[in-house]
Amino acid sequence: MKHKYLILKDNEKNGLIIKEFAETDKDIHSLLCIEKYDDEAVKSAIEKGKDELVSTLRTVNIYPPGILADKLAETVMDLYARENWNETLEVFFNDLSLLEAEAEELDSPEDEETENDSDIKLDDILKDKDKDSPKEASA
Repeated sequence: MKHKYLILKDNEKNGLIIKEFAETDKDIHSLLCIEKYDDEAVKSAIEKGKDELVSTLRTVNIYPPGILADKLAETVMDLYARENWNETLEVFFNDLSLLEAEAEELDSPEDEETENDSDIKLDDILKDKDKDSPKEASA
């Protein structure tokens, strides 16, 4: 599923607004949620680091996966680094990219080495077992 997030400044209430949309049909995004954040809470979380900001941005209503949460946090940090901003930023995310990243992680060379090592060890064990087992006498 494709997601779109709009990040904008709430000038009336001195805060941050994130709107989450999901693609329900080709090129049609439906609003799923609007989350409002206190400006001071966001600034405080930014000072403590990206992990703290991710925790602040994740709510019962909006709980993006790790890669997307990092991307949203980085975007918010960039916006708050600007002196004055009145623009709305869009962050797009496709769940397929998350699945592809997980698949690449599973296919990493480290996993192959581990599998090969365990195959070799199993072969060695089987060879040792054959040497130790008594041979049957033929009649």
